[in-house]
Amino acid sequence: MDKRQRKLIGRKNDETIVFTPEEILYIEKVDNKTFVYTDDNEIQVEMSLYSIELFLDDESYFRCSKSMIINVNKVEMLKSMPSNRIDATLVSGEHIIISRTYASDFRKLLKGEMA
Repeated sequence: MDKRQRKLIGRKNDETIVFTPEEILYIEKVDNKTFVYTDDNEIQVEMSLYSIELFLDDESYFRCSKSMIINVNKVEMLKSMPSNRIDATLVSGEHIIISRTYASDFRKLLKGEMA
């Protein structure tokens, strides 16, 4: 399937929301629920983070902690933090912490060293 035609479906309040992967800022698992955040929506999806990773199958989306995936294309600024963590500021102004477990792979991704 052409990646530009892929769509995801979720719920916000009592509405069904259809969106594309490119709209995603980040995805977070909270209390066994998965939420996708876009510029203007917080959408609950019925997928696990692992399932979403498989669906996206794109290095633009990076697992930055056990409970979160970010869209690398939406990162505006990076700041090194103590304990080898990274503070990623998204285009929305939100700060996402890339845990030390994933920070090394994130640096490699940015340098183009990951396939």
